[in-house]
Amino acid sequence: MNSTKSCSARGPESLLGRHLVACLLSGLAALALPGLVRASPKCVVIVLPPGGWLETGPLTQEALLSPAFDGAAGSLSCAVPRPMTEASAWVTLGAGNRAIWPDGDASPGSLALRDPLGRTRFVQALRAANARLPYPVEIGSVGQTLRSAGRRTALVGLREPWQLAAAMDADGNVDNLRNHASVHNLRAELERSDYIVVNADAAEGDAAVRALLEAAAAALSPDDLLIAAALAPKAAPYDGLTPVAVRGPGFTGSLSQLTSATTRRSGIVASIDIPPTVLRHFGLPAPDSYRNGSTIDISGRLPLSLEQAIALDVRGRRVNAFRNVILPLGFLLPAVFVPLAAIRRWPRAPRWRAALMFALMLLPVASHLTAVLPHGWPDAAWLPAVLAAAAAGGLLVAWRGHTTSRAVAGYAFIAAGVTLLVLVADQSAGAPLQPIVPLGYALGFGGRFYGIGNEASGLLMAAGVVAAGLVGSISRDTDAASRSVRRLVVALLLACPVAVIAHPALGADAGGTLASVICVGAFLVAARPGRRAWLWGLVVAAVAVGALALVGQLDAGRPPEAMTHVGRAWLRFTSEGGAYLGELVRRKVTTALNTARLIPALVPATLWVLFWTCVLLRPLGFVRRAHEALPAMRAPLQAAAIGGLVAALLNDSAFSIPLTILTFALPLLGLACSADADEGGEPHG
Repeated sequence: MNSTKSCSARGPESLLGRHLVACLLSGLAALALPGLVRASPKCVVIVLPPGGWLETGPLTQEALLSPAFDGAAGSLSCAVPRPMTEASAWVTLGAGNRAIWPDGDASPGSLALRDPLGRTRFVQALRAANARLPYPVEIGSVGQTLRSAGRRTALVGLREPWQLAAAMDADGNVDNLRNHASVHNLRAELERSDYIVVNADAAEGDAAVRALLEAAAAALSPDDLLIAAALAPKAAPYDGLTPVAVRGPGFTGSLSQLTSATTRRSGIVASIDIPPTVLRHFGLPAPDSYRNGSTIDISGRLPLSLEQAIALDVRGRRVNAFRNVILPLGFLLPAVFVPLAAIRRWPRAPRWRAALMFALMLLPVASHLTAVLPHGWPDAAWLPAVLAAAAAGGLLVAWRGHTTSRAVAGYAFIAAGVTLLVLVADQSAGAPLQPIVPLGYALGFGGRFYGIGNEASGLLMAAGVVAAGLVGSISRDTDAASRSVRRLVVALLLACPVAVIAHPALGADAGGTLASVICVGAFLVAARPGRRAWLWGLVVAAVAVGALALVGQLDAGRPPEAMTHVGRAWLRFTSEGGAYLGELVRRKVTTALNTARLIPALVPATLWVLFWTCVLLRPLGFVRRAHEALPAMRAPLQAAAIGGLVAALLNDSAFSIPLTILTFALPLLGLACSADADEGGEPHG
């Protein structure tokens, strides 16, 4: 009886105790559950509204650059192929390589994305459009890699069809889709998804975008990754840099500027660097198609200020706008004035003819003066400043007045020497001028920001062979020692372009290296007429190619983040052999066809290059007269024509290199035609 009462009396207490224990365990489990759930890393990519730092709202700017974000910031180069649209930027985010969104009737924008058949046709249309690009593009490779590894993907704020491509897999599937970009939807997806892409443009204004950034930063742990970036400027052409900020492992508390192996520039990364950074965070390897981009890291410098970001953005826009003026003008002026000087003998006074041609030769390097122009300098004053700098050199020649063959050769040698000096000094110092001058990289849509640009490599190549060819005309060898010194100077001038363009720490341009080697070989063949000339040229070319192979092997042995295009090309060549060469040829052909299709203005430029190449290799009457007036110019002109043609076949930039070469080399014809005075050196009045 007592035992029964005792048991019944203890029953409620026992139940209450068990309930308290259960509540305690439930509370501990609830506290531990987020930790268990968050054991799997999360990644959130917030795609900011299109626009550069200038167009980004003040609240968003403050959120990205404030210590509360606790990350690192920089500027994003929107590297997408033409046609450059916001849609292509979204497709690039999911493809991991520069991709395009098809325009016109073939656009998949009207397809029903929530229908399986519609998604299939959507993906097929994207694949068909990107198959025309000269490099491999795997549509949806980011989502495919994540979903294959068991990660769940989500897209918050779906407004346009192309936005699906940023998070979908190869079949067009995304685990979770939400049409409205809100803090509530973002937090909900963080509970069930691993990779979330948020379209902040679907938010309601600057305050709503800041709320998304703050909510993501508060909800994510230090082990999670948060990337906020504007994938596209406000409007095409893509001539500006956009905001980007990263918070997560390796970035939290860094208070530093972002950089990557793609740019190797403090404060600048490329849009193609985001996908490999996401996959690295999840511990997943990047697909083989990610051959251009790299992962984002910190530069170890001070934090990026808003003033720095805006100044770089403005500088990039202004330089690219001026680039669209000075490059066509540089091609047009020789096309007009060189025939007038060589055929019509205009201007009539030989010294003014020489002055005009000398100014034209100085024009490309004079464009580098834009690097020293202050930020407040009006855009309309850039062109007069460059033309005035080139004209100043021409006025010095007109004031000097001598137009003997030796004097004219000296003018050309000075122009080539100044050009060589500026370019070599820039590359030796780490190429600080390349991103901010017209003959350098294009900040808005450049694929890389190290080494030497295409136009600069062509200019360096032409200046090298011109300077080497004219050394003999301006020197008077009186003994064997003088001749030995002259040969040494010629050898150094010929080796200079090859060494600068090929060296991984200087030029790092594989295609430009081969073109420069062939250019030098062509110069040696043209300068040494006779049966042994071809043998001599082949021997030199073989030695140079062997040196290039050695440089490629050394570069390939460096860490991936330090490796350049030369090392990557060598690795592919040694592993794939003939298959890589065949792919290279197909890629070049495809690039040339697509460039002609997308930029019809290059068709007459191509014909112009081919015409002058034929004229220089098979001289017409006025070219023969120029050769007779200044025989030392024949070999440099022919070598420059061959080097430019080879560069057009080897380089993705199509005819930009030969156009630059001809811009510098053709004024030699007019300069030679002004050398009609006696050797006595009497000036022409």
